[in-house]
Amino acid sequence: MLDTRLSYREHLEYVNKKASETTGSLCRILLNIRGPKQVRRKLLATVVETQLLYAAPGWAEATAVSSYRQVPLCELVQEAKEIRAALAGDQANHRAKTRMQSVDNWQAAWDNSSKRRWTHQLIPSIEPWVKRKHAQVDFYLTQALSGHGCFRSFLKRFGHDTEDGCPECGSGIVEDAQHILFECRRFGYDRQILPLMLLNEANWKATAAYAASVLRTLRRPDNERRGAPA
Repeated sequence: MLDTRLSYREHLEYVNKKASETTGSLCRILLNIRGPKQVRRKLLATVVETQLLYAAPGWAEATAVSSYRQVPLCELVQEAKEIRAALAGDQANHRAKTRMQSVDNWQAAWDNSSKRRWTHQLIPSIEPWVKRKHAQVDFYLTQALSGHGCFRSFLKRFGHDTEDGCPECGSGIVEDAQHILFECRRFGYDRQILPLMLLNEANWKATAAYAASVLRTLRRPDNERRGAPA
């Protein structure tokens, strides 16, 4: 889809809408709990990635515009462009080198961003995260890693709670993901495993079990406040 200025704005708006609709449809069939494992979710997510990257080598220069630039999507677009340019050569080797450069660019953006600092604290290095073989992210671990869960500071932010303080640790202590997972007296067990979760499969499973136990405990008072089933 071209526009008169060849800015690709109309194309990007179109694929964004199409990919958002597909994502919404997938979310409705993928249960958070007891749903498909991550490997199947990733397979289904490639539908969205394919929509976003359609004809990417032709409009890759649009990602240089700051308002269009979204990491890591822009890195995937540039990858597609460079791999396309290398079709006549050693494509596999070029693909690997291009991916390494994309990860380096993503790491620089990750380190310099002012957003998602909690997740950065847990995952400071991108490379071991994207290269991991043994780990699947589930519903509860996603909440722990993102900070978007039944933490009172997060709930208050969206009007689901009137207070953001920790009921266990006293006034002035904000109940956010960092406090719950690293400091709160209610959850002292197994928290030392969190910084080591990427080292091996056993550590990952222990981290996932710890996150699930904590988030299930936090959900109970939240459900009671909202009158929802536990």
